Amino acid sequence: MLRLRVRGEQGNAVIEFITFAVVLFTPLAAFSAEVSIANYEKQVVTSASAQLARAYGQSESRFNEVSVRYQAEYPGLTISSSTSRCCVTVVASFHAAKAQAKQVL
Repeated sequence: MLRLRVRGEQGNAVIEFITFAVVLFTPLAAFSAEVSIANYEKQVVTSASAQLARAYGQSESRFNEVSVRYQAEYPGLTISSSTSRCCVTVVASFHAAKAQAKQVL
């Protein structure tokens, strides 16, 4: 008769803990990274739209200068502006994030 020799349970707790930690923390780390990236993109568009609205309030050439700098620093950043009688509205979007800012002229 064939007998299997089973080792004792000693030392398996560490392996089980490490396996559990990897299984638990890998999705948590991925989620955390994704949320961090989304917050970064939101901060970029919020800052860009506010700065560009202020620049447009100074002059349209200053707006164009700052716009070129932002688009060079953040490829994929799209900027649009519209003016009315009293103010300018600047809309910036970067990947999934979008923000707008108004400035009185």
